Amino acid sequence: MRFAFDEDQETFRQELCEFLTRELTPEVAAAHHDPSQFGGYTPEFVRAFRKKLAENGYLGVGWSEEYGGGGKDMVYQVALAEEMEYHHAPGVDRSITYIPQAILAYGTQEQKDFFMPKISAGELEFFVGYSEPDAGSDLASLQTRAVTDGDDFVVTGQKAFSSDAHHSDYGLVAVRTDPDAPKHRGITLLIVDMKSPGITMGGFTTISGWHHPTVTFDEVRVPRSRMLGELNMGWKHLMGAIDYERAAIGNPGLVTSTFDRMVEYCRTTQRNGKPLTEDPVTGQRLAEFFAGFRARGRNAPLAIGEVNLRPVGKPGLAAAN
Repeated sequence: MRFAFDEDQETFRQELCEFLTRELTPEVAAAHHDPSQFGGYTPEFVRAFRKKLAENGYLGVGWSEEYGGGGKDMVYQVALAEEMEYHHAPGVDRSITYIPQAILAYGTQEQKDFFMPKISAGELEFFVGYSEPDAGSDLASLQTRAVTDGDDFVVTGQKAFSSDAHHSDYGLVAVRTDPDAPKHRGITLLIVDMKSPGITMGGFTTISGWHHPTVTFDEVRVPRSRMLGELNMGWKHLMGAIDYERAAIGNPGLVTSTFDRMVEYCRTTQRNGKPLTEDPVTGQRLAEFFAGFRARGRNAPLAIGEVNLRPVGKPGLAAAN
């Protein structure tokens, strides 16, 4: 079994690496740095950078051309995610990773036709409305209600820890549509327009300075056509969407960039007049880390010697800090 990129995939990855290195310099990253935001960049810069990715054909590279994608396979999506993480690029979030996959997996044809081209063009921002003040790890205890009224659902409740909700266009919101069913049933997923009347924003700031929004729904009307998947089968669909989420947040690129920076530090930092890389203990530890990358099939980070096995750009946000 082969665990490396083929020639075309590697070419794509290298071109993307060069693009990110060129576009996301430390100076650019520093100019748009905002530690209160998810990902560390201003919302305006995230949107602008996402559109630039779309204009260069990177967004949706592994999706069907029918929905504005590049028509490649999912390995290209993996390469995109790894390079974006490696460079600490803005926009590596639900809007271009697992929410599109959930729409493709569970959405109606109308939903796919409406949302996917806009996502591929970098025009939409999503948040995930799962967690609540009393439903986090035990997510099936969620209490946000949705009752049917003609062709609409009427949603009432509150969501918490809703990253990016305060500047999102839509939310993928889990609601309880059958309060008499067992808690893992009677849940439905809705795609909610964040401009809908009855939505208010709150939130709090963590000790690290990151703003966590809360979203309150006060009889918010959501068209039944915006139900994602089947009525009362939301737990099944939610778990499927989370599968895509967990695959998207593995952070292999972030780990690789951290290792590369560590190697560079050891190369340029001296102890007793010699680089740390010449210290046997330090060299052994770095070699063990390197072997772990290789054993897991990761694209090789910097070699400890003079040979650079991987085209490496400077991580923008990390370099800016």
